[in-house]
Amino acid sequence: MEYSFQEVSLKDLKNTFIRNDKNISHKLEENYIDFKKEYFKNTNFENFSFKIKNLDNEIICPLTLQKDNEKKFNFFGDEVQVFYLKDLSNELNSILKEVLKNILKTNKVKNIKFKIKVYNPIKPNIEDSVELVKNEIFVDLSKSEKDMLLSFKPNLRNEIKKENENVSYQIINSDNYLKDEMFRMKDMHELVSGKKTRSHASWEINEKMLKNKNALLVKVNQNNTTISYSLFYYNKITCSYFSSCSLREYFKQIRNIQHKTIFNVAKYMQNKSKYLYLGSSTEYSKTDIDPKVANIEKFKSKFSKKKNFFKIYNKIPDKF
Repeated sequence: MEYSFQEVSLKDLKNTFIRNDKNISHKLEENYIDFKKEYFKNTNFENFSFKIKNLDNEIICPLTLQKDNEKKFNFFGDEVQVFYLKDLSNELNSILKEVLKNILKTNKVKNIKFKIKVYNPIKPNIEDSVELVKNEIFVDLSKSEKDMLLSFKPNLRNEIKKENENVSYQIINSDNYLKDEMFRMKDMHELVSGKKTRSHASWEINEKMLKNKNALLVKVNQNNTTISYSLFYYNKITCSYFSSCSLREYFKQIRNIQHKTIFNVAKYMQNKSKYLYLGSSTEYSKTDIDPKVANIEKFKSKFSKKKNFFKIYNKIPDKF
């Protein structure tokens, strides 16, 4: 089979068909990548993204080599995902595997995680090389508000309907942003965590995202007291949940802070993005899941009754 191999710059990834894919689109934005570089500031990333093309198909693989205590391939800390215009033939699948093997061998790297779509979500087979099976949680923003609510699990709909006295939700964008609001979120984040969670520079990048119309804040007040912040990052395809913090003493009396925060964002982002991405829930794991993480995943999974499974492999899979 005749095919071409071409290295692809980070800038040029945005000019390929994957710019419209809900799983990767927002991760190609320059300020998102700047955030990742700052978040992992004690490591270096080298771009190894590539494209394979033949007469019938095209493959794009966003790929970076992360160098810290050890070398590992990922995409700025996330699992490697391969994208193609249509299903791969056996021959093209073999070519892709050979290309990846050569990249790993040449750079003497064994640590790599692949994220592969599961097309039979009823009961996916678990190979030995699978470390996780994840359900990616998306809200379809093209739905009407009524249909969106129906796509949520019933207990979530009940929580969203509940109103709390003197509680208000304000969406902050580039038009109504007040100086240092992002850093007030930073201060709350560190107060709740009891430690400095990440660098000041990373929060400056978050503020830049907001000012560049790629992010928004949700501020929750009770009377005149701010009790919660949530940050979301977005482009025209995907709006992604980024981080949040809430004063813990208010959780017992206001149990639906995050439920209503996310739903307010979903309504606001209609006609601005196509999907709201909330993260993933674990369907299977070789290792134990932290109970706190499991509870967060359980909460997020309420926002979609639809299963969207991916396997996480610790080596090159047989089939992409």
